[in-house]
Amino acid sequence: MPQRDEHAQRLAEAETSLAALLGQEVDAVIGNRDVMVVRLVQAEQALRNSEQRLSAFLENSQVIAWMKDEDGRYVFLSRNFEHRFGVRLADWQGKTDPEIWPPELAEQFRRNDLAVLAAGRPIEFTERARNSDGSVSWWLSCKFLFQDGIAKRFVGGLAVDITQRKQAELELKRAKDELFDFVENATIGIHWVGPDGNILWANRKELEMLGYTKNEYVGRHISEFHADHDVIEDILNRLNNLQEVHEYEARLCCKDGSTIDVIIDSNVYQENGRFVHTRCFTRDVTSRKRAEQALRELNESLEQQVLQRTAMLRLLQDVTRAANEAHTVEQAALAAMQRIADYNGWQAGHLWQLAEDGSGQLVGSGIWYLSEKADQAIGRLQEYQSACEQARISSGEFLVGAVAQSIKPQWIDDMVRSSGWYRGDAQDFGLHAAIAFPVTANDEVVAVMEFFSDHAARRDSRFMEIMPDVGIQLGHVIERKRLEKEVADSAEREQRRIGSDIHDGVGQELTGLRYLATAHVESLAEQSSPDAAAARRILQAFETVQKHLRGIIKDLVPVEVDEQGFLVALQSLVERTSDAHDVECSFECEQPIAIEDNLLATHVYRIAQEAVNNAVRHSSADRLVIRIDANDGKLNLQIVDDGVGIGPEPFKRAGFGLRTMRFRAHLIGARLTIEARNEGGTSVTCEVPTRQSD
Repeated sequence: MPQRDEHAQRLAEAETSLAALLGQEVDAVIGNRDVMVVRLVQAEQALRNSEQRLSAFLENSQVIAWMKDEDGRYVFLSRNFEHRFGVRLADWQGKTDPEIWPPELAEQFRRNDLAVLAAGRPIEFTERARNSDGSVSWWLSCKFLFQDGIAKRFVGGLAVDITQRKQAELELKRAKDELFDFVENATIGIHWVGPDGNILWANRKELEMLGYTKNEYVGRHISEFHADHDVIEDILNRLNNLQEVHEYEARLCCKDGSTIDVIIDSNVYQENGRFVHTRCFTRDVTSRKRAEQALRELNESLEQQVLQRTAMLRLLQDVTRAANEAHTVEQAALAAMQRIADYNGWQAGHLWQLAEDGSGQLVGSGIWYLSEKADQAIGRLQEYQSACEQARISSGEFLVGAVAQSIKPQWIDDMVRSSGWYRGDAQDFGLHAAIAFPVTANDEVVAVMEFFSDHAARRDSRFMEIMPDVGIQLGHVIERKRLEKEVADSAEREQRRIGSDIHDGVGQELTGLRYLATAHVESLAEQSSPDAAAARRILQAFETVQKHLRGIIKDLVPVEVDEQGFLVALQSLVERTSDAHDVECSFECEQPIAIEDNLLATHVYRIAQEAVNNAVRHSSADRLVIRIDANDGKLNLQIVDDGVGIGPEPFKRAGFGLRTMRFRAHLIGARLTIEARNEGGTSVTCEVPTRQSD
């Protein structure tokens, strides 16, 4: 082998040098030459064995080995190197890296070799080279320096192929990068918290939610960003006890001072049972919370609307029932007013009606609803009521006139700020809010109902929607009562016409026949005729028939159309009752009373007449009194007897007479009461509103 020859040559050179130096000891050394040769042979054999073992190791291991001289020329390649890169030592023998590798790789190898030569010690590198199939390999190499003799130096290298590991590292890095990118750009906030409660890291979403930069957020204690300190204290206690947090609701403080609602989930990381850090996932549920709150408010609003709508329907039902059951406009109006006032707290209500003079103006009806607190709520209440009753409002004027003109409800939030108030200073009366709505019949306004409150009130649109329906129901009552009155008045007029016709026709004929009969009786008497007695009987019969006919005519036409006709008719009723029945009947009237409306006077007279007839027929009375007076625009009629009295509910089983009285009272808007007297007997009272024609 070449190396062995070199060793022998070196050994000979050493022997020559040794003989020259030692001189006289040469023979002794030569004497031991055989021994040294034997040792040299043994050393060479050991070296050869070592080389063979090293060569076998290099040839059969996965380690890649090579050697270059000081000039960078390849002098050795292991079999694994030749197999990996598809080359042979014979092809690379004496070649340098630039002759073999691409320029950038050759330059990298050259720099690494120079670094080893300069350092004089082994250095590890991670290098890349192309395989025989063109793919790129990585290997972890350790380059070392050794020298042959004194001047000759070589650079050797041992490398392990880490291509798969590098690929795995690249895949792992790519996965980490993708995971980081996923976490960094996740749609939920993510942050890490250390055992001391300080924030270690936060992703972009977390920072965007709160409006902080990473430098402003990371490193600060988590409690600084929680609005509820009890919540974060509980969370940290759980984490320190190695308890994970799931679906925990909290509120976080943003940089701009606002707060957001979040749900927090945390995973605990521990070592040896000790809390290391936690990863917290934060979901912003502010929009959801707001949506839930909006949904709750919507549900509450819908429920409130349903309740309000139900209450309004019940209000309309109550008004409709009251309208159907009411016997008078006043009863229906008062029932509606009370129900409306109970619904939203109005202190006073008033009904305006069309004036009977055909002017189209609205005048006070005298129908009022006053709450229990009206006296305290409305200052100078009587003065205010008087102002209303004296007012006349034309279409389009003020609140009531605007309703009459538009046929639509009107609402004033606060009359103190409303211009053009027409009944004194609203503030002086303690009035603020007011509403008015039309009462209609056949799409025409027949009345306006008005309400007042002692406090300002915002417009209730839904309430205003139902008011026209309430007005229609009340309008039905007014129209029905108007028609009933017209029918009754027509019947009364027809009755008066019949009475007049009887008076002017049959009555006059009877009067003429009576005069003829009288003359005939006188003639027969002068002649002493036997027929004179029969003639006198015929004359008496004429007189009786005429007397009865006068009574019938008096009943048909009880009240003469003059200022005193009403009182005269009542006085005549008293006289006829006293004459016809065994009862003491008297008439009391302290002042002259005139009713210019003949039909109104007739209805009042009929009520008095029916009350007297009932007392005579059913009470067994000995004494009966008719009293009448007038004050404050009202006529008060009272019929009192000392008979057996009447039950507590006179109209429950009323006969025709009582029903007729009640019907007539309803027609004229009168208030009729029948009750037993404490001292015995019955009292019938009729309170009739009267109006003077303009």
